Amino acid sequence: MGIRVARGFSIIEVILFLGITGLVMAVLLAGVGTALNRERYHDAVNSFQDYLQGQYNLVANVNNSRESTTICKDGKIIVDGTADAGRGTSDCTIVGRVLYSTTDGRSVNSAQVYATVDAATLSGDDDAQVLRDAKLAASPEVENFVIGWSTELVPQGGSSPLAFSILIVRTPTNGQIHTYVLGEADKDPTDIVGSIAAAPGFRICVSNPGLMPGNGRTGVTVTPDAVNSSGVLFAQESECA
Repeated sequence: MGIRVARGFSIIEVILFLGITGLVMAVLLAGVGTALNRERYHDAVNSFQDYLQGQYNLVANVNNSRESTTICKDGKIIVDGTADAGRGTSDCTIVGRVLYSTTDGRSVNSAQVYATVDAATLSGDDDAQVLRDAKLAASPEVENFVIGWSTELVPQGGSSPLAFSILIVRTPTNGQIHTYVLGEADKDPTDIVGSIAAAPGFRICVSNPGLMPGNGRTGVTVTPDAVNSSGVLFAQESECA
């Protein structure tokens, strides 16, 4: 009967096994990291689209009330002023919201917009002129929305932060909602009135080289004179290239 000799692995075989295993793990981890970054990026874009759509819902379903010490005076909004006739009075009516990009492109400021003129004194068939006559004013109380995962808002085909002001406003005389867009940031609501984006709309792309190196970025499009949240559309990669 022959004698069976036990044989283990040689050092070279162990090194080869560990090397191949490490290479496989590195490839797997790289794939997982890329997939995770892609999901983070998509989450940032989707959250931004939801935010813009939510601004329309706030305008359409506004609770037209305010603190009695938030008053309209000389075409301006004064917070913590002397109490006036009461909340919801017609000379100080919430009619919309205004959105401003920040200089770094990583967040958006928004505020309520008031008509500081009694709606009963306004007339005309031109909604833009009615809104100008209403002496729109933005509330000094600003809300800030930060774009997720350090992404930045950029123009189509560009890399610098995108400057814009978006006014979503309801005409006091007929209730019609309009969207006006200006390619400048932090503008007075009255200055934005009448600036309607050309077809197919105002495009805001989302960039983050750290999460999405190279091409592949997407964004949102605000359609010309949108009237509700359906006017905020997802922008494909081909639209942001």
